[in-house]
Amino acid sequence: MSIEVEVRRVCAQTRIAARVRARQHLARYLEAKAAAVVIASHVRQYLARLFVSKLLRHLRQSEEYKLRTKCSRAIQTEWRRYFWRSRFLEHRREVLENRRRKIAELRARLREKREREQAAIVYRDIVRIDHVFAAVTIYFYDECHLDSANTMVIKVYVPASKETFRFGMGEDTVRETLRSAAGSGDSLSWDEMLRQEVLCHLPKRLMLRVVRGRPIFLLSRRNIVEQGILVDKRVIRAEGEMFVLSTFRSPHDVVFYTYQPKSREQLRAEVATEKLRSWIDESGQGGESAASDQHLIHPRNQDKLVEWLVKRVVVRKHPIHDGMQLLLQYEAEEERISELVVKVQAQWRRLKSKRCAKDKALVRYEKIFVREYQVFAYRDLETGERQWSKPRLLGDASLADPVDEWREEVTHDPETGEASRYFVNHATGQSSWFSEEDAARMVQRRFRQKHESDIIGAKIQVSGVYCIVRFFVWPLSPDCRIQLPDIVKAAKFIQGARGKYEEEPTRLANMVNYALLTHCIDLDFAKARMLYDEAMTASPRHPLICRAFAIFLLATRHGPPAETFQRVCRMLREAAVVDPTVSKFESAAEIYFRWAVLVNSKNPLSLLNYALLHQCVYRKYDIADKIYRTALSYDPCNTLVLENYELFTSQRYPGGEYECAGPPISVVNRSTILETKAGAEWSKRVDPECPRKDLRSSTITDSPRRLGSRPRTGTSGTR
Repeated sequence: MSIEVEVRRVCAQTRIAARVRARQHLARYLEAKAAAVVIASHVRQYLARLFVSKLLRHLRQSEEYKLRTKCSRAIQTEWRRYFWRSRFLEHRREVLENRRRKIAELRARLREKREREQAAIVYRDIVRIDHVFAAVTIYFYDECHLDSANTMVIKVYVPASKETFRFGMGEDTVRETLRSAAGSGDSLSWDEMLRQEVLCHLPKRLMLRVVRGRPIFLLSRRNIVEQGILVDKRVIRAEGEMFVLSTFRSPHDVVFYTYQPKSREQLRAEVATEKLRSWIDESGQGGESAASDQHLIHPRNQDKLVEWLVKRVVVRKHPIHDGMQLLLQYEAEEERISELVVKVQAQWRRLKSKRCAKDKALVRYEKIFVREYQVFAYRDLETGERQWSKPRLLGDASLADPVDEWREEVTHDPETGEASRYFVNHATGQSSWFSEEDAARMVQRRFRQKHESDIIGAKIQVSGVYCIVRFFVWPLSPDCRIQLPDIVKAAKFIQGARGKYEEEPTRLANMVNYALLTHCIDLDFAKARMLYDEAMTASPRHPLICRAFAIFLLATRHGPPAETFQRVCRMLREAAVVDPTVSKFESAAEIYFRWAVLVNSKNPLSLLNYALLHQCVYRKYDIADKIYRTALSYDPCNTLVLENYELFTSQRYPGGEYECAGPPISVVNRSTILETKAGAEWSKRVDPECPRKDLRSSTITDSPRRLGSRPRTGTSGTR
């Protein structure tokens, strides 16, 4: 038992010692590992610092690094400056916008307030009481409603003291004051009270008091009274009625009151002292001077002044409304002068308006020629209306005759309203649906058709665009003019040539027809050359084969040009000996050469074959020249056409193969006239493009019928 306990104790002791040693070893390992990590970190930092310092030392010595550093600093500085400036500008823009918005709102409120105040004002005037001027404004206290509860305010502004006085008046007070001032027995309506000649009586209730040199305005609670002394009162008669005339005089004006007992109407007129003095001086009643005792305005001459003024008081019927009017003689004279001025101004405006209307009528109307009646009419440019008679606004002026030119105009259908464009010449009265450009294109098209018809001959005339014979299709031009039987005959012949050659390729007729087909229609020159060689081997003297092969050799330009041309000329001469009338070549020319041009009239190679046909076989050099130039117009860079045309033109001079009785038409058109012979029929011309200097000058006739009719030596004009 004791041994077992001892063993267990020893085992436990061993395990405990092992665990302690393991912990001690782990602690020492972790401590060493941490120290190693720290040492490695410091070593790496040290090495990195060494590397960076070495790199920076190397870069500081590099000019490129210095330049990059300087540029980067400059760019960063500019970027920061741009960034903060943009933010500052944006902030300032927002501040300005807020300020402008607030100012706009304030101005809108002030504008609305000012508009309300302006809408409420019913009277405004400058008055003078004693020696003080004041601006009087009368407006409604409440401008929205006009009922008994509203009042009227009189505002008085004194510029001298820069003070404003306001006085409120009830509707009853205003109505009673204006009724008594207007002399009306009945109550006045608002429309009557708001008239300027009635409201002008309200400022007369103002009184002036001067307190310690300060002007103070008060509103009299009594009725309207004059600021002056009653100097005269008498009865006068005017317009068959009796009036009581009262004269008041104050230091600054003279006031006249009239009262009619029958209608109880009161009238008032006044004249300022300065105006009265100038009036008296103008009438010659003033005496020596205004300051002398003899002057009529002097206080000692008051009775004379009153008598003089009473004689010049005018009471008459009012020219505008019912009632009487009181005014002085100078006012009546001024009104008369004003009326005369108004009449003169009206006459001048009438004359000016007539001139203006005349000028506008000259621009608005135009003269047009009516072809049906052979007379001129007048047309309104704005409305398009026409009239036979001359517009009254023109007066003695006359419109210029229409210009002989075509103009574009637009007309509208009255039923559908659709606009249509047409062209008219108002000088001749002609009208057309075609413009000058369209007409020119039509003429050009007709000329080209005529030119092409002269060159090619009659064109095919069928209703369709394609001709179909036994499933053989050719695209035809829409303006072709040949009868349908001819088309069927040509199509059958061409289709038969293909089929017969496939059946019997060794037969000479089939070989020649198929060679012409590949040469003229298919434009397969390689295959055509092979077929022509076989045909020439089989029958070298046949006129049709010789002429067709000669045209082919010139068209394809095989071999040296000089040898080829000599061979062609020899072959053509041999064919002319055998067939001088070209009767054996007529069918081939019509079926193949001409049919190729009719089918495809814009192909330069087809035109080249047709030109060579007229050049070599028919010897119609002028037609050949036209066909050459037509082919060059479609393809100016085609070498085959260019080389053949150069050869053709070089052989047309005296001594050449195609020499004729005179210079070609192309040479005549481009030559320059040097002198004109007697009778103006013959002229001497110079061709600047002639390659031969000895043949540049020629003498030709200007008459188309006699072109080339002079003897050959005179026509060629060789010097």
